[in-house]
Amino acid sequence: MSLADDFDRSEQPRPDIAEHLAAIVASIDDAIAGTLASDIAEATCPDALLHASRAEIAEAHAVFGKTERLTRTGSWVLELRDTPTLVASAECYRLLGLNETLPVAIDTFLAVVHPDDRDALETAMRLALSERRSYEIEHRVVVRGGTIRWLHVWSEPEFDEAGVAVRILGVAQDVTERKRAEDDMAYAYRHDALTGLANRLLLGDRIEQARSHAAAQDRSVIVVALDLDDIALINNTHGRETGDAVLVAVAERLSVATNYDAAVARTGSDEFVIVGDNITDTSDADTFVDRVRDALLQPILTQGAELFIDARIGVTIDEPSTTSETLLCNADLALARAKQQRSGPNVTYFDPEMRTRTEDRFALIADLRQAVQRDEFELRYQPITAVVDDSILGVEALIRWRHPTRGLIAPVDFIPLAEDTGMIVTIGAWVLEHACAQLRSWTDVNPSAGDLTISVNVSVKQLRAPGIVDTVVRALTRSGIDAGLLTIEMTESVIIDDLDVIGDVLTKLRRLGVRIAVDDFGTGYSSLAYLKHLPIDTLKIDQSFVEGLGDDPCATAIVASALAVARALGLFVVAEGVETALQLESLRSMECDAAQGFYFSKPVTAADIGALVNPPPTAGASAVIIE
Repeated sequence: MSLADDFDRSEQPRPDIAEHLAAIVASIDDAIAGTLASDIAEATCPDALLHASRAEIAEAHAVFGKTERLTRTGSWVLELRDTPTLVASAECYRLLGLNETLPVAIDTFLAVVHPDDRDALETAMRLALSERRSYEIEHRVVVRGGTIRWLHVWSEPEFDEAGVAVRILGVAQDVTERKRAEDDMAYAYRHDALTGLANRLLLGDRIEQARSHAAAQDRSVIVVALDLDDIALINNTHGRETGDAVLVAVAERLSVATNYDAAVARTGSDEFVIVGDNITDTSDADTFVDRVRDALLQPILTQGAELFIDARIGVTIDEPSTTSETLLCNADLALARAKQQRSGPNVTYFDPEMRTRTEDRFALIADLRQAVQRDEFELRYQPITAVVDDSILGVEALIRWRHPTRGLIAPVDFIPLAEDTGMIVTIGAWVLEHACAQLRSWTDVNPSAGDLTISVNVSVKQLRAPGIVDTVVRALTRSGIDAGLLTIEMTESVIIDDLDVIGDVLTKLRRLGVRIAVDDFGTGYSSLAYLKHLPIDTLKIDQSFVEGLGDDPCATAIVASALAVARALGLFVVAEGVETALQLESLRSMECDAAQGFYFSKPVTAADIGALVNPPPTAGASAVIIE
């Protein structure tokens, strides 16, 4: 049954709608005339005054019409007596795309309502009448030429004394521009602005759709996450405009390579995800990945340059118990592994062990955040000896973590986590304080050991952190040791990473009297200019060169060259990783200053070092690193 049928009141005799409207107009005129009766009676020109009043009414009507046009708002009355008929203002007719200036049948009105919105509108009107309440709704109308227009409608029914609905009053406003803006915002919220691809927010929906389609076809979903190589280099070399052009080209290539059947998303500055839903076995998966890789191998011609791009790729295949979010996480984990293996294959498939390791990593990070407060760190010390007579010159402090359930954890297993999370700043401060305090404790017990030195390795994050110089000053002040007994040590890569900032920090530390050492010398950068321009006191030759002394002429030549550079610059040299008498003899023959390694001692407790430094050592230098 149509809405017109619902509103049929033909069994109740009513005046003709035209006569009814004429009666309404007459009543309005009568009301106006009655309002002005006394004024008219007293006026010297009553006809002129009445004419002026009606002119004012006409003007007000014109203003009202103009206001409706400006606000794109139209008013209407749906008369329900007899045949339901719509009477509307001129602007309302325009919004509906109707040229009529006379009342129109309700079916004519409903015909312009968008078919997808018609049921909702009729339902809203029926409920308003049955529940005797107003309603508010947004719906589309299809005007001439097929143009879609959105209307926001506020309506309220009126009832006579008998409770019978006689009309519905309404106001409609054109909100097409707002709806278009909302649609644009919704699109931008779920799509990448540069490439037009789905973003990570929309990607979840795309994976769900792919899983549903694959399940219906008894197939599996494949998710390929890739990270482009050298986009930052392209931006820096050719400009960001060229870099953006490369990203757009890659987006198009990935879509073409998958025949536009797969969902392609851009999830980061240089990261993309491709979702396919037609995988039957591992062979299909390999073929899919090969198409993605091949799409990236061809040169990209843009901005007058021929550029080559490659990527690290992580792959996972859907399993029945996997959620969409987990599936995407698995692809990300595989990609992370591919990025770690820079020298290996650039495609890595997910395996459950990756998730286990990741979960273990997060658990370890959570424990690491509380390790300082729980006093779970310990220091071990390895002697640094003079090559000429094996006397102890100083010690190298090595941090250990005694985990409450995992036992003693080696630095290699937690220092990278501390670096990644920034906790190295807090841990490094702890090492500085305790190393300096321990040195003071040794000299308090044996004043003759006053020349013993200690040094602490710091990372680039520590050197960049605000207050690093204050942290060193605080450790020296609290321990009461002389600044010249402390050596701050870092690798070549740390120094070169941010030469200006690091150089400024090192200069400030050197002015305090703190000594500066370069660790793992020879494994970093070929340029040695920093040795001349930075306040460096000590070079530590990496153990990878020391282990070949006596057997490998190349290793011997490298160590001899390092010693020559150090002598030319007036630097002290420590050889690391000495494990044999042959290595030590080679260092003596080359007149190296100091050495450390298992040949002399493994890292030991503070008590063991206290025993070793009695009788007192001779003056010299040392190195302390966090490993």
